Amino acid sequence: MGNILIINNSVLNTWGFAKLATTISRQFKYDITIYCRTPALCVPALALGAGDEPVDDMSTLEEKLEQFNTNSTGAGLAISPEGGIGARNISDLLIAQNIKLIIMSKEDDMLMNLSPNERLAFVNKLTCPVLLLPEGHYEYPDKVVYLTDLRYCTLDALRFLKHFGCSIYVAHMTLPGMTDMEERYAQETLADFAGRLNYNKMFLRNIRGKAKEYALEMITSQVGINCVVVESKKHLPLENFLPGLCERSRNYDRAALLVLPYLNWRR
Repeated sequence: MGNILIINNSVLNTWGFAKLATTISRQFKYDITIYCRTPALCVPALALGAGDEPVDDMSTLEEKLEQFNTNSTGAGLAISPEGGIGARNISDLLIAQNIKLIIMSKEDDMLMNLSPNERLAFVNKLTCPVLLLPEGHYEYPDKVVYLTDLRYCTLDALRFLKHFGCSIYVAHMTLPGMTDMEERYAQETLADFAGRLNYNKMFLRNIRGKAKEYALEMITSQVGINCVVVESKKHLPLENFLPGLCERSRNYDRAALLVLPYLNWRR
């Protein structure tokens, strides 16, 4: 069984992350590993989030989360108090613990202490999806917009998103140097993907012309998108999001960012 890895350096985020990860684990049948840089504070913070008195041991904390997890598939829980995890050695941890999804804050120190180029290199080398959450927001991604050129869209990416049970708005964005995709052809292409996945919660948004940021802003606000999905090392849209992770000026900046691996995805 795979694991969801929560990387957390803020006590205030711990319970929100844990609840979101528990909900996701029901859909994917994953276990959960919480990595806290301050485990002595992490444990009572989680317990307080459950509406109980503070606890000071791991076993009591696991009982609290199991109570929250009553209606799920019974995801296993491990809390790692070990230090030393960082951008340079995280790849080894992903393999050792069979990590299938990382959840962390957009404002986590591990990202904020890197330059924009280093941040991009860090995310690009990950071998599993990473869900970057705006500070203080722990919404389940039930309406996502997936940015891609439909002519190069991957079935694996759509299959992964299907596991969330979410509405998938596929925003076709023509790659530089290529002609815009005609609406009918785009609809037929998406219908083919939906048929192969047996999934009817997929909707096309054909973004044409140069005003792509404005079009994405309109999609996000009108539909109520709470997660933007991009692929690393593909189509180049990731470069437009990572440098300004903490921006709040646009609706899609305030949504979660789910980054999917491309060529190096360990499934």
